[in-house]
Amino acid sequence: MLILRQIIRDIVALDHEKRARDHEKRASNNSEYMMINRLVFLHQKKLLEMPKAMYRFAPSLILSIMLVACQSASNKGVSGSNTSNQPFPDIETIEQQEIEILQADASTLVASEQDPITLRLLEQGQAALQRDDLLTPKESNANMYFQAVLGREPDNEIAQKGLQDIVARYTKWALTSTRNGQHGKAKQYMDSATFVNPKDPQIQATKKRITELRQQKKTKKIGFYGNKYYLPSNLLKSKDEVVLRHLQPIIDRVEQNQSRITIYWPNDREARYLYQIINSRIDSFRVRGMIHLRKDHVIEIEAN
Repeated sequence: MLILRQIIRDIVALDHEKRARDHEKRASNNSEYMMINRLVFLHQKKLLEMPKAMYRFAPSLILSIMLVACQSASNKGVSGSNTSNQPFPDIETIEQQEIEILQADASTLVASEQDPITLRLLEQGQAALQRDDLLTPKESNANMYFQAVLGREPDNEIAQKGLQDIVARYTKWALTSTRNGQHGKAKQYMDSATFVNPKDPQIQATKKRITELRQQKKTKKIGFYGNKYYLPSNLLKSKDEVVLRHLQPIIDRVEQNQSRITIYWPNDREARYLYQIINSRIDSFRVRGMIHLRKDHVIEIEAN
């Protein structure tokens, strides 16, 4: 009987010991479970801040977080007495490492899976840009292709840069036309630039520069600037002696160098009259000249 009682006590003791170990194991599991929950909770904000392109990676992100946490816990359990005093890996460190790895992988996957239609549109847009097919032909031009890309991907940087290049060319041509006195053509170029992207800052900057160039021409003093002689716009409303006084420096230089002249004037009849005055005052040779109808009032002296 005593032996039986001892056996029963031993069995009960073993059962209590097993129950205690099971309890400790459950407590440990609950602790790890709470840690995993906390880790996922800490990631919620960053998951919400992910780019849309990474939404599809969110399940993988959560799973990776949990696997890393469980792996770390497992490593802690099997490391033995040598690591029993080591703290559990810092949650913030694990979080940051996993986010960086998954973001890099996501970026690579997004780039490699880019829409082939978008790629084709970009290629066609770049080819049209190189040909200066900016707005024409209507069915195949750089603006059309880049706008189509932005319709599919509003943040596509290549297409945005393409539109900037188109506007840059039109504004450059507008400035060149303004310097040449071709104000109508300059306006056409500016209208085209505005059609492509009215919000492009290049447009306002170019308009300001065009205004400055026109103002400079209006405020130029009468006389020679290089080989060009600027005359008053109301010159032919003056008396003959006033007209001749303005033309005399031109006559002297033409005669001295036997130069040709180019008359830039808004009225053909008035321009021919100015040529006749200059030619009639030079006896040594017949002055050769050309007339260009422009809003300027300039006579340019060209060397033979």
